[in-house]
Amino acid sequence: MDFPDTVRGRSMITVRGAEAREVGAARRLAAAVFSAQTPGSRPGALTAEELAVPPGPPTAPAAGPPGELRVVAVAADGAVVGTVLVRLRGQWFGGARLPGAAVSSVAVDPAHRGRGLGGALLESALGAAAASGAVVAALLPSTHRFYRSHGFGVAGHRPVHALRVREVLADLPRGRRPDVVRPATPGDAAAVADLVERRAAVVDGALDHRRLPRGPAEDVSEPGSWVVERGGRVTGWCVVHRRDPTAVGATYDGVVRDLVGETPDDEVALWRWAVADVPAAPVVEALVLPGGLLEESLERQVAPVEDGTWMLRLLDPAAALAQRGYAPGTTAQLRLRVGVGDAAAAAEVGLGVVAGAARVGAAAPGAPTVDLDLADLASVFTGHLDPVLARARGRIACDAATAVLLRGVFAGPPAVLPRAF
Repeated sequence: MDFPDTVRGRSMITVRGAEAREVGAARRLAAAVFSAQTPGSRPGALTAEELAVPPGPPTAPAAGPPGELRVVAVAADGAVVGTVLVRLRGQWFGGARLPGAAVSSVAVDPAHRGRGLGGALLESALGAAAASGAVVAALLPSTHRFYRSHGFGVAGHRPVHALRVREVLADLPRGRRPDVVRPATPGDAAAVADLVERRAAVVDGALDHRRLPRGPAEDVSEPGSWVVERGGRVTGWCVVHRRDPTAVGATYDGVVRDLVGETPDDEVALWRWAVADVPAAPVVEALVLPGGLLEESLERQVAPVEDGTWMLRLLDPAAALAQRGYAPGTTAQLRLRVGVGDAAAAAEVGLGVVAGAARVGAAAPGAPTVDLDLADLASVFTGHLDPVLARARGRIACDAATAVLLRGVFAGPPAVLPRAF
């Protein structure tokens, strides 16, 4: 896919899979675009060392970690002027694992914005993810309008709270002390992936640590990653980072990026470990899951410092509807007419759910019809968008009884994306 390069004259910009020598430049570009500092004039230019690497075949992708796809926009002189990264992971809905894609770092050099490069990068990456088997894609948006125009719907909230460490220590139950708390190692990956999957089975929207079911797990030994052991087994894992303090006299603030335990005792042990460094770190930021340990234990919760959203796109609506889980007592027949982009005709999907088991294909005779666009289908799919309210606001078209039926099909706990990626 080529675009005219209006910055450098008549040359073209090409959107394609990244080559190995371009990965460093792509990472620097993403870091510069999302930094609080003003990007330099050419943040994605290749270094002399990268330019010295003999180029491989034009279609050869970069050899990244398993399940990682990177797409770049490259100017004629080799500069990387846009990039997007996708990680293939399982995403869970209704207790079922769907092949998914976590999208991050959609970055375009400021000098090349406003000409469709971001959209081309995103669609190219989503196409590669779909070709690899993904049926859903999730992201943390910097803007709703752009991603909604590409079929993403708001899927849920991520309430991040700034917690006073002394209050956390006072309010948490004591719990049983673990045998060992130690830094995570690469050898812990499989055990941690199992813990994350147990959580995902009961938290709609959660991502797991594997590209394929029971396949190799991603490394969990990044700095700030810790595990607890009981009886020689890994029973909990957390990732705790540091950032500049918000309180005068503090050394740093803690940021809990993820935390999962096999039992409440394991979660308590990890939390007490994560917030133990007071008064040096009097504040810790963390996602407070609905119905989770923190929400149940803390005496007082102030307003979140960040109540961001996450978004979802159904890359293959029929496959996503067929593979997600439904409540065992759910029975419904629906004809979904889904508007996709600028297509003149809506795509029709017949969804039948009998005692919690789904079937997709041709709609059953007499099945009620629901008209909605791809983004709103994603929001209904996660349970974030109430069909009854959406009908009242004109976002979906169906009769009142069908809206109530649709609400029941996708009812469940709030969908949350526990991991930032």
